[in-house]
Amino acid sequence: MENRNILFLSQQLQAATSKLNCLLEITRLINDDLSSELLCEAYKKILVKDFHVGNFLLLMKNSHWYCAINNGIYGVENSDVDTWVNETFYQYKNIDEIEFLDKPFFIIPIFHYEKPLAYLLIADKNNSMQDVSSIVKHRKFIQTITNIIVSAIENKHLYEEKLEKESLKKELEVASHVQTMLIPSAKSLPQNDNVSVASFYAPHFRVGGDYFDFIQLTDTDYGFCIADVSGKGVSAAILMANFQANVRAFARLGVQVELSYIVKELDAFINQFLQGEKFITFFIARYNIETKLLHYINAGHNPPLFWSAKEKKVQYCKQGCVGLGMLDHIENIAQGEIQVAAGDKMLCYTDGLSEAENEKSKEFGTREIERAIAKKIPIQKTIEYLNNKLKKFLGSKLPNDDISILGIDFK
Repeated sequence: MENRNILFLSQQLQAATSKLNCLLEITRLINDDLSSELLCEAYKKILVKDFHVGNFLLLMKNSHWYCAINNGIYGVENSDVDTWVNETFYQYKNIDEIEFLDKPFFIIPIFHYEKPLAYLLIADKNNSMQDVSSIVKHRKFIQTITNIIVSAIENKHLYEEKLEKESLKKELEVASHVQTMLIPSAKSLPQNDNVSVASFYAPHFRVGGDYFDFIQLTDTDYGFCIADVSGKGVSAAILMANFQANVRAFARLGVQVELSYIVKELDAFINQFLQGEKFITFFIARYNIETKLLHYINAGHNPPLFWSAKEKKVQYCKQGCVGLGMLDHIENIAQGEIQVAAGDKMLCYTDGLSEAENEKSKEFGTREIERAIAKKIPIQKTIEYLNNKLKKFLGSKLPNDDISILGIDFK
């Protein structure tokens, strides 16, 4: 009897030692900062060597459920895993027996509080339940080490996601800085005896799809434009940068080309570059300080407002054509002409301003823009007044799009 007790205690001690060594090995592997793939491979060897598990399947969740480890089980496709979990496995909260792929398994669920992290399905080498004494005996410990491995892998995923987000954040900061250089700064805008120009730019994300420019073409001519790429974020910003480069290329030609030619060429570029996936609304104008004539084309953009100081009347600059990239090619382009006088003003803006919604889902509209341009204040003050009105209108809600404003005082 005593010998039996000694033998039993010896076996218990051996089993406990084996489990302790197993835990120490797993801890060492995790501390060695192995990749998720190597951790899975080490875990797989432990199940086979130390616990004589023949066939097993470890299902884990990242953005979707997937098969992290498959040892000897056929007919498993990652595309099916979500369905299996949602329709069958989710109901198992404790270790149980289950029929899976027409074969018997033990299912070992791994939870963190109420959140399922993984499901382990195990069976003997022949996928039967006839010789599973080792599995039955050690299933709780198998659940423990599986929990440790799954938690380690999930932590690695979270850490990798964090690094990716930090990397993306830095890249966006660089992109935002680069884009800021593409947008004219307040210091670069002309303030002289002919015009005073002011602007405002606020991308919805760190980078945006709005663009405006004001360029001196010749000693007597200025060119300016405003554009809005459909959509927001990085893709819109990349397109905007390409678009800006094309506009600037035409600006180097001065007044040698017609505005209609520039619009057609830019439309061809957008169609070739995007093939109908996005479009750009665009307003372009040219102003001669000697003739005081302003010529413009509005390609589907929010009509800029022109304020006549003499007539005390607002005019919407609507003449032009459809937006760039909206059709295969633009057939007819109308060109607008305005005779400018001293004291006149102009406000160009993107739809992020007029379509900004408050908490009651009401749009800001154009009435406040009309009121702003009619005020006898410098153009910079006009834009500041407009921004204050927008902030009061939005309240605690943030704008849902990029906002750009370009304003001109004619002298």
